[in-house]
Amino acid sequence: MTETGRKTLLVVDDDPDMRGYVRRAVSRLCPFVGEVREASTGHQALEMVRRGGIELLITDVQLPGLDGISLCRQLDSSTGGRPCPVLLISGESSRTSDAFEFAASGPHRAFLSKPFNAHQISTALAALEESAERR
Repeated sequence: MTETGRKTLLVVDDDPDMRGYVRRAVSRLCPFVGEVREASTGHQALEMVRRGGIELLITDVQLPGLDGISLCRQLDSSTGGRPCPVLLISGESSRTSDAFEFAASGPHRAFLSKPFNAHQISTALAALEESAERR
């Protein structure tokens, strides 16, 4: 958490344009997010989360190497019962059902299918933040 009590978000996507779009949307519409960090691979994201300070995560499902669902599973097993709230995003229709099922299997997960708009990101993150605050 930042000094202002706002959360630190990690955006994971191999597309720099998508990371930039999400960063701008969150900066504009999510007052509870103070800092947005970026990773382009699942392995890079895993290392960043393990170092600490990441409180919310948005990850693409289709990533090179370690995909978004595998990333979340590894994080779940290493967080000692306090999973990081995750918004999974996917534009790959073959992975949509996997991502949706995975998101539905945990209380601190959500899913958005690409294309989405800034308000959908904001609404999904706000719901995840509210859920995390209640635990």
